[in-house]
Amino acid sequence: MKAQMIAGVGAMLACAGGAQASGCAARIFVDIHGLIIGNQVSVSEVANLNPGDTITYSFAFSPSDFEDSGVFPIRGYRIDQDSFRITSSGGVSIGIRSPYPAGATPMFVVRDNDPAVDGFFLSESIGGFPSAINTDQDGVLGDFEARFNVTYTGDTLSSLDIFDAVGSYDFTGLTVFGMGINDGFIEDVVVIDFSSMTIDAVLGCNPADIALPCGTLDFSDVVAFLTAFGAMDPIADFAAPFGSFDFSDVVAFLTAFGAGCP
Repeated sequence: MKAQMIAGVGAMLACAGGAQASGCAARIFVDIHGLIIGNQVSVSEVANLNPGDTITYSFAFSPSDFEDSGVFPIRGYRIDQDSFRITSSGGVSIGIRSPYPAGATPMFVVRDNDPAVDGFFLSESIGGFPSAINTDQDGVLGDFEARFNVTYTGDTLSSLDIFDAVGSYDFTGLTVFGMGINDGFIEDVVVIDFSSMTIDAVLGCNPADIALPCGTLDFSDVVAFLTAFGAMDPIADFAAPFGSFDFSDVVAFLTAFGAGCP
């Protein structure tokens, strides 16, 4: 058991090469901002997205929960579906469809040199092209769906690692953008003008600090770990063999938790 603990802790501390690419970053938070230009909708909360209001897509994900395309130089980070919200300055708040349609996975996709350009987009797969995300609002032709894509010059990103993409994005180097709300196959029943995006990494005090408030180890971190472990979320994959959830992950987490914050 002692050997397992040593191996588990060693793997955890060396996790830059394992499942948790950053070690201390619990979550990545993305906020995409825009201005509503027009709205043709008369049903659901989407009807209350008023022209002139600002609008924000917000969501979070684990930096280690991603899938690379075998064809394109892109990486899709699986969005924590409970975190996805669309809010407006007019007081509208819209979530994601739950349960989400079978066979689709909401992703935030990073492009690096694809080809000769960089960028980001929302998608439901790692197939290489943007696709809209189903909201929890019923449209006339299906769910209302949120779409987003931006393309920047090829010197904007240095890799597909989300930590290299942390920062703010606006029109600097922007070559193409698209943002709007679809009703089924009809695009942009709500027209949105993209304005900016921020990508932030929320850092903890050690690898066991995986829940808010960051910088403090408490029972919320234990609950978050156990929940993630039960769901086989990569954020709970603390120890080798990575990709397998077993007792070594529990030991590694508890050892880090017991070590406390510096």
